[in-house]
Amino acid sequence: MKIVALGDSITYGYPYLPEQSWFNMAAKKLNVAYINCGVNGDTTTGMLRRFEKAVAAENPSHVIVMGGTNDVYGAERPETIVANIEKLIRLVQQCDAAPILGIPIPCNDRHEEAILSLYRDGLKQLAARMTIPSIDFHAALVDSSGMRIKEEYHIDGLHPNEAGYQLMGVIATEALSQLLREKTPEA
Repeated sequence: MKIVALGDSITYGYPYLPEQSWFNMAAKKLNVAYINCGVNGDTTTGMLRRFEKAVAAENPSHVIVMGGTNDVYGAERPETIVANIEKLIRLVQQCDAAPILGIPIPCNDRHEEAILSLYRDGLKQLAARMTIPSIDFHAALVDSSGMRIKEEYHIDGLHPNEAGYQLMGVIATEALSQLLREKTPEA
């Protein structure tokens, strides 16, 4: 078993090192082979461009795909971002790997968060339509207004702080544990 996470700075673990990212924390707890393919500033278009070298060449059993926030900041339409994510999921499936969709965390920029909200809704619909499991990081990190990241979990209104990454690591560990148990045949 080898899990690859394809994404942007939030997958990478910015402003820290990948060792402090939610993904690396979860993979270590699960004791599985893993590769963090998070790239700071990446978009879903960039993820598509680097898929073959970054993901397919690694022969993963599972691929977590999470991105789109930088697309929103670059004024990309939610429908276009969801279409790119769907292309990525199909590429994962062509590699005979199991796709897992990451639902992005909130941000504190009002305009971008409104668009991210539409994007997240599109992702959830895509996951349901394609019967792809997802990990909902947004639900755990959003404040009571539903439009901002909880104060104790961010450094700049966009990126998690250490506590935020730790919480994401716990969420990912729980979700992946469940998914891996469901996929493992009984002895």
